[in-house]
Amino acid sequence: MNKSIVLNFSAPPSNEDIQSLAESLCDSLPNELSAVCEGLKIIVDHFPPQETMDEFELDTDFDLLALYRDTAEKIPGVPLKGVRSEKTLTLYRRPILDVWCETEDDLEGLVRHLMITELAQHCGYGAEDIEKLANG
Repeated sequence: MNKSIVLNFSAPPSNEDIQSLAESLCDSLPNELSAVCEGLKIIVDHFPPQETMDEFELDTDFDLLALYRDTAEKIPGVPLKGVRSEKTLTLYRRPILDVWCETEDDLEGLVRHLMITELAQHCGYGAEDIEKLANG
């Protein structure tokens, strides 16, 4: 999305707008992340719930932009036997919009970068490799 498209929003992008954008981006993510994207459910909430804030010891509800979870994993990358996997990527709308306004980045690029970062971290990629994936 370029800035002319971003400026066409007459109101801030809704949860549905961000979810639709994220779903459309799944096919354009790096091939290295295709396995984790398979069957991925994207959810958009306004803010992280209190349990998540407590779990990650967040100071404010603007401190978390995205969170990947797989219900079949107790520890990332270690599947539980006999548990049906439900992979979810939750994007937190208000913190994302806050960053979008502060940086004036294009929303599509910001959401894509968040998705790559969150999914790649789950797959065990380090910061340098994540940047290569995001910018490659």
